[in-house]
Order: sequence, then structure tokens, then C-alpha cells
Amino acid sequence: LFRLEAHTRSSEVEEVLVLLKQNSRQQLSSEAEAALRGSIQRLLEAQDGARGAAADKLADGDIEGALAALNAAATEGEKAAAGLAETWQEIGALAFMGDTFTAMDGYKRATELAPGNMQARSMLGSLYLRTGHLDEAERMFQNMLYDADDDQAMASALANLGVLALARDDLEQAEIHIRDSLEINEKTGNAVAQAQDLTHCTTMFYHPV
Repeated sequence: LFRLEAHTRSSEVEEVLVLLKQNSRQQLSSEAEAALRGSIQRLLEAQDGARGAAADKLADGDIEGALAALNAAATEGEKAAAGLAETWQEIGALAFMGDTFTAMDGYKRATELAPGNMQARSMLGSLYLRTGHLDEAERMFQNMLYDADDDQAMASALANLGVLALARDDLEQAEIHIRDSLEINEKTGNAVAQAQDLTHCTTMFYHPV
């Protein structure tokens, strides 16, 4: 019975693969074909939920219906992931003052689930700074600067890089980053961030050399 089921499943996989090839003029490499075959087989083996419904449609040769079911499932999954990312960020926030490593875990999971969350990335970088993981903090802040898509995100990344430079006693780089951040915050009228930048400037002035 197992061999018969395995043979039937293999035949279904090949039938779907043939159907996909018929609907496309794209040439498949052996590697790509193996990847498609594996994905088709896993989907056809799905029994429950939206993937199970998609598997039923795929077994009937309804590729468009299967795609629609999978797209709906993926959209719902992304919403769930976004909510989970917010929960991890809230864990990080509540633990930030009193439990550094729980906060790190929370913000790290939040950034993994929602890589575009600049606030969570900034907080995680600050925790790396707090625990002396300066290289990890630098990677985080440099990546934030690279990914920044607005003035606020850019100013935040620059200010964080300035604080990191201060931690390394690199006053020259600290001044460059913090002044760049201050310039952006003055342009956008962000008074709270300006005050923070000025506090960093005061720290630089009194920083021992």
C-alpha cells in the first residue's frame, strides 16, 4: 500500500510539473526542476488548512486556484507574523530597563520577524552597546543607515553611530555622526531628537581623552 501511495504521489507530482511546463516557455535547469518537484510534492502532501485546500486544487490541475489559496494563506500568515513581531517588541520594551538579556531576545526576535522595524533595530543595537558587543552594534547601526528610507531613520542611525564612536573613544567620528544627525533633526524640526543630539555633544565636550 505504501509503495502504491508513493507511486501515485510521484505520478501526481510529474503531472503537475508537466502542466507547469506546458504553461510556460521558460527553460528549466536540472536544479530548478528538482526544486520545483520538491515544492510540488510537499504541497500535495499537505492535508490541513489553506495548504490542504491548495493541494486539492493542484491535484485537480487547477494551478490558478492553488495559487489563490496559497496567496490568501500567505497574506494571513504575514499578518500573524507582524502581530508576533509587535509582541516580541513589547517584551523587549518591558524588559529593557531591568532585564537586559530578555530585552535583547525580544528585540532580536522582533527584528527577525519584521526586518524593516527601525525602532526595534535601534533598541537592539543599543542593547548590544550596553553589553559591550560593539561590533554587533556597529553592524546593526550601519545596516540601519543603509536601509534608512526617511530623515528620521537616517538621523537615528547616525546618532547611534555617534554614541558607538564615543564608546570607542573616537571623538572625531562621534562628532561627525552626531553633527550630521543634528543637521537632519534641525531640518525636520524634531526638537526631541535635537535635544538628544545636543546632550551627546555635551558628552563629547567633557569626554576624557
